[in-house]
Amino acid sequence: MKNNGYHGSVIYRKERNRWMAQYFIKNYITGKMEKKRKTFMSKKEAENYLKTIEYQKENPVFIEKNGIPLVEIMKLNVNRKKEMNIIWSKTY
Repeated sequence: MKNNGYHGSVIYRKERNRWMAQYFIKNYITGKMEKKRKTFMSKKEAENYLKTIEYQKENPVFIEKNGIPLVEIMKLNVNRKKEMNIIWSKTY
């Protein structure tokens, strides 16, 4: 797979005898694109992982919540449920 802009790529690393999936993901705290890498024993594993990452990057929930600390996500979830009248302040 070729690297087209901020899309990922799969390459073979001879010195490590491994396949590497590399991709870019936006850090929503800094606003910058960061390069991420992960190695695999087979090309198929690397390609499958990259497809999963590309899917997540297109998922609105992943996009909105990526890079936010867990406690902030939990607060957002509680506030969203309050707005939808699913829970009240006395519930928790």
